Amino acid sequence: MGRVRTADLVLLVSVALWGLNASITKYAFGHGFLPLSWASLRFTIVTLIFVAVALVRFGVFRLSRDEMFRLAVWGGLVFATNQIGFSYSLKFASAATVALLFGTLPLFAGLFSELLGIERLGGLRWTAAMVSFAGIALVAIGATTGLHASVGGILLSLYAPAAFALYSIMMAPLVRRHGTLKVNTIASLFCLPVLLSASVPDLVSTDWGAVTGLAWLCLAFSATTYVPTNLMWLSAVDEVGAARASIYVNLQPFFGVLSAVLLLSEEIDTLQWIGGVVIVAGIVLSRVLTRGAAPPELVATAPHE
Repeated sequence: MGRVRTADLVLLVSVALWGLNASITKYAFGHGFLPLSWASLRFTIVTLIFVAVALVRFGVFRLSRDEMFRLAVWGGLVFATNQIGFSYSLKFASAATVALLFGTLPLFAGLFSELLGIERLGGLRWTAAMVSFAGIALVAIGATTGLHASVGGILLSLYAPAAFALYSIMMAPLVRRHGTLKVNTIASLFCLPVLLSASVPDLVSTDWGAVTGLAWLCLAFSATTYVPTNLMWLSAVDEVGAARASIYVNLQPFFGVLSAVLLLSEEIDTLQWIGGVVIVAGIVLSRVLTRGAAPPELVATAPHE
């Protein structure tokens, strides 16, 4: 029981730190950083830590040519656009709105599983999905009418979880074969040059003298805590199982909204609160109907946000 309780605490702390990321990123954007100057520097640090940890654990490791090509496509393109979409979503939407909509990750995972023929949703689960989409509509209406976001910000806020869900599902065979750390390390190496290339205009345009000391601390915190929390998360998932861990995934939007309210003094529109509850209700209903949870690979591969 002691080990299980420790694992539960690890899962809770990990999700809380991931939920905090939207708020500290939003803060940094208001204190000198441009979206992609932040994203490129953060992801560079994350990738270097990933490589260092992977080399210590495994030494030099190789994948087949087909596997490397798959990682190049999904890591270099989907992973990179996920980073870009998440960064710009925080430019055009509030941290609370982005956090609420990131809760749609399990919903997109289910939809992509249906489209790719991995798992059939069935009529009842489609109904649950429609409930979640109704919640998305309420969040979007509340955000735009309350001047917390633009339509583009809402769409980008949805693209980030959708892209990550698709990446996770497509990487699932490689994760089962090689493990999450190896797969994410190589995917990050393919993602980094694409992200850096897209970030050149922002890196050049950033007034580095205007970046505050606290904004730099936010960058250091966000980048250096990501890999350790991922490793802690994976260890805890092994202890409690994917089904139980998926419950904690649903708490990430809550911690994201809480940090936005407490740290950024953002106000949450009533429609947004209702929409967030409806989104979660749809996801919970979907899982109850299948007596399960998110795919294990999706739970094991923690988000880069």
